[in-house]
Amino acid sequence: MALKNDFYQVGLSATPGNNFVLQTDAAGGFKLSRGILVVGVPVTSQDILTADASGYVDFLPTPWVTSSPTPTPSAGALGSAVAALRLRKQGKTVQYQLSVDITSVGTASGTISIPLPYVAATIGVLREWNGVGRESRQVGYGALSWVQSGTSTLFIATDNPFNNNHLLNVSGSYESAA
Repeated sequence: MALKNDFYQVGLSATPGNNFVLQTDAAGGFKLSRGILVVGVPVTSQDILTADASGYVDFLPTPWVTSSPTPTPSAGALGSAVAALRLRKQGKTVQYQLSVDITSVGTASGTISIPLPYVAATIGVLREWNGVGRESRQVGYGALSWVQSGTSTLFIATDNPFNNNHLLNVSGSYESAA
């Protein structure tokens, strides 16, 4: 078996508080920290190790999932807008990429909200998880995105009011509660 990297390490969690480390061994196989040789062992229900047809072993992250959520302004109504959301969850980390195409702004103002499938974790005094982006079709001004702790809503705000023919692109990550 050939490996793409000389050294490859992945954390495994068998039971709470009992972690293992999976490493490549000198013979090109895998072993847990206790010396058990394994190949193609599930790391979590979402992430696996697998060998391709050429014998290379790769870590396969969770694939991106796409959806078309409805963008909702905090005030007024959007005349015409569509959103495209990509996200993936690996462990408790949720990554997102969002594009909101505003054809007609209507009477919309304030922020835009997008529903998410995972509730954000509440950790100490942390009140929100932030991401960044920009309006990328006309002016190119900055955009900020955030998910407040304990909620499953992504908010977007920009430097300037929303206008017709704006394309807002934001990305970021947050820790899920579960």
